Amino acid sequence: ADLARRLRELERDRRSLLQRPLSAPVAFFVSSVLAEEQLSFAKITEFGRYLEAWRSPRLTPFVDRKRQLLDERLRLGQEHQGHQAVADSEEKRRRLAQLEAEVAEIGQQLGQVEEALEQANITIDAFWEEIAAISDLNSELQAVGV
Repeated sequence: ADLARRLRELERDRRSLLQRPLSAPVAFFVSSVLAEEQLSFAKITEFGRYLEAWRSPRLTPFVDRKRQLLDERLRLGQEHQGHQAVADSEEKRRRLAQLEAEVAEIGQQLGQVEEALEQANITIDAFWEEIAAISDLNSELQAVGV
């Protein structure tokens, strides 16, 4: 009974959403992918390919650097564990401290790479923000007669 009630509510919400007018960004996107009143899956696929082609060369260096840093952190962690078991001399204690400092530095670098990766990796939200900007520009150009 509860499931049936929830399904009815979802259907009611879906219908109310379909009755609302499209926002300007969505309307612009829809008009871009419609061809003769039919949805052009080819255009949607083309948009996806362009987006991937744009993203891939920008993301690859960050992904490669992240992989290198993770490998180095793993190597240092394993070395740290080996030294930790037999930290009986002053030299080994210094090496442990050095390893810990190197791991901390790699952690900071990983944070920077993650941040750069996030900025370069366009999300669906960022995509819609760009669509909104294009829609606004389109509206402004139409208002001026261009």
